[in-house]
Amino acid sequence: MVYARAALFGLLVVVLCACDLGAGSEPYLPDGVSPAVFEHGEAWTYDVVVTQSPVDTSAVDTLGDVTARMEVADMNGAAGGRSGLVVLDVYRPAAPDTVERTWYDQSPDSLVDVAYTRPRVPWAQPLLRTGRAEGTPPERLARGVAGLPALVRRRLASSGTRMQTTSDSIQVREDSRVVLQAPLREGEAWTSFRVPFRARRFVAGPATVEGPAGMVEAVEVVTTLPETAPSLRWSDYYTEDGLVRRVVTDTVEVRGPGGERQGSAVTREAYDLITYEN
Repeated sequence: MVYARAALFGLLVVVLCACDLGAGSEPYLPDGVSPAVFEHGEAWTYDVVVTQSPVDTSAVDTLGDVTARMEVADMNGAAGGRSGLVVLDVYRPAAPDTVERTWYDQSPDSLVDVAYTRPRVPWAQPLLRTGRAEGTPPERLARGVAGLPALVRRRLASSGTRMQTTSDSIQVREDSRVVLQAPLREGEAWTSFRVPFRARRFVAGPATVEGPAGMVEAVEVVTTLPETAPSLRWSDYYTEDGLVRRVVTDTVEVRGPGGERQGSAVTREAYDLITYEN
């Protein structure tokens, strides 16, 4: 896979408080990774898998497994009184009529999620904590590429946080989401958004990613929800060609069919890049 462009994508969404690296620190930019991550005609295909593993055991239960596709549909979109926005489409190739669309304000300094549409499909039920495989409908996994990951939506639903509306019309965000912010330097951090909960994002530094698309050097950007879900964390890995991996983890209580506590488990939602096209 050839990596030849200085940019990258960030979905979804969200992060951490500010840290001071000192005046002598230099940014880690493998081949020029920048917040300006989208170009017209680019497309990414991901394998999305959700698993659950009981703590202190090697057992792994698969809760969902789908393929998701993300495409830059327009570089001059308009929403919420803004123009010149990047329009990103996300859908499952198996169900191309259920497209989630997001509008981004992109510059060399930042990537900001300002508006979205959601297909009119029911919200996912919470992931089951009994190891059964029917916990999350496939459409919810695919749409996590651009929006909130399935594990985050589940946690928000269980905490009573108001979920996003489902509508084919354009929904302008009350609080725009700062997905990426220059410089992408180890230790840099910012608040991505505060509504409907506070999300923090920070640059963890360089990372080597090995997946279906090959081995690449990337920048890891981490998201946390410190008040809403302290045990939940997700990492986005960017190269000059976009998002190559996302890994979301959360520790949950496992309960039986009758609600009895059976222990703890780590749930994991992983997005791995299969193909990149430009």
